[in-house]
Amino acid sequence: MKPLFPSSVLKNELDQIKKNGASQEEIETSRICARCRSPLGFIINSGALCPKCEARVCKACREMTSYSWLCILCAKIR
Repeated sequence: MKPLFPSSVLKNELDQIKKNGASQEEIETSRICARCRSPLGFIINSGALCPKCEARVCKACREMTSYSWLCILCAKIR
């Protein structure tokens, strides 16, 4: 078995996030987090749009950067 190199590990992580995330149809028809599929409310825990990909994500699926935040998928790609 070949050892996994950092680039292949990152690719596997990105694929897993995409696989576990909501489909475009689910995102458009219901209020769920685009990354973990948790339900979002209308006033409390309503989610926010990622500044980079504009996906609506819950607080658990956000990562802080030096000046703002990104969804976990965009943060990994960055």
